Amino acid sequence: MNNRLPETQLEDAEKRGWYLRDAVNADVTTAGTVRRRQGYSQVFNGSDCHSFWGRDHDAFYVDYDTLWHVTGTYDAPVKTMVRNDLSPGLPMGFNEINGEVLFSNGVTFGRMNRDGTFHDHGVPVPSSAPTLTELTGGSLPAGIYQVAVTNVTAEGEESGSTQPVSITVLGGALISIADLPTPPDYGKIRIYMTTCNGDVFFKVTEQFVNATLAVQLVPDGGARCMTMFKSRMPAGRILRWHNGRLLVASGNTLFYSEPYNLGLYDPLRNYVQFAEDITVVEPCQNGTYLCSEQTYWLSGDAESFEVQPVLPYGGTFGTGGSMSDRNMVYWYSPRGLVVADANGSAKNMQEDSVVTVSASAGAAMFREQDGLKQLVASLLNPGKSVAAASSFMDAEVIRKETIL
Repeated sequence: MNNRLPETQLEDAEKRGWYLRDAVNADVTTAGTVRRRQGYSQVFNGSDCHSFWGRDHDAFYVDYDTLWHVTGTYDAPVKTMVRNDLSPGLPMGFNEINGEVLFSNGVTFGRMNRDGTFHDHGVPVPSSAPTLTELTGGSLPAGIYQVAVTNVTAEGEESGSTQPVSITVLGGALISIADLPTPPDYGKIRIYMTTCNGDVFFKVTEQFVNATLAVQLVPDGGARCMTMFKSRMPAGRILRWHNGRLLVASGNTLFYSEPYNLGLYDPLRNYVQFAEDITVVEPCQNGTYLCSEQTYWLSGDAESFEVQPVLPYGGTFGTGGSMSDRNMVYWYSPRGLVVADANGSAKNMQEDSVVTVSASAGAAMFREQDGLKQLVASLLNPGKSVAAASSFMDAEVIRKETIL
């Protein structure tokens, strides 16, 4: 296609052929021939369907306030409701990580385990810190002691800790730990304490009830608290995984998790901010592409990202994806489809010959069928461009199912 040239200059002398002014519902083969694109069939009805995402054996989509899980075969799909309490109208982002599916719309943040069960992603920090009181009759040396508490699931996933509380004892005492937070209904609380005047938190015990605990001997060694001052990963509208970390884009901020702990992050340092909202995040082998007010290549690990501008314009939300080999990624931009490799090199595939339009959001996919490899993008509320040749009609009139 070429809509930059006048209709009298569509001959391509180099390829000894002609450009198409427009192609609607048609595929252009590698041999330069044109054939009609295959149609589609409706499988489910809905009032406000969006955010479709699929993998080899199942898929998900949102209809108004309900998240649906689709299984079965392409000609006999079956849908199962996951939850029906979503905020209507918010696009849902998905990603598969080690066989689990994470989903988030900026408010809700959930996960489907490998066994098919669903629950919220990450473990919340306990709602309150305990109260410490000095009692007589113990054997603790005089000094300062600190206590922190975490939540732990039945599978062993641990939350961040409460803010430590401290107490100064005079010696020959024990410490009563009361007003402990209520354990979650899916697990227990774990209690950590420092030695006298120490700053390392060691595990004292864990319990399924918030019963008062009396401590007269602090374990010196053993299990340490590895989640001190960490918080649950925030929800966002883009979810990606790179080098053992979960990447979450929310507004103009990219959050990243602790290494191989996808439910926790450090709220003081595990984030990168940009000038405008983030619309595309696509990791590759050696870094991550990110679109905001322009397109960036973030090389290296998240803790030491080197932010390098790649293109002077951004991308369209919802259109990012990866090729089948995972080392090439793509997205739609205001100037057409962009393809990028694993080393920070991005190329616009359409800008030279096709004037494209901008859009507020969209969807895109990499399609391999009948010997063709194609990128297909669909746009929401596309605008218009004055850069195309004046003889080009940029809209089709549809009447009685016939395109004119």
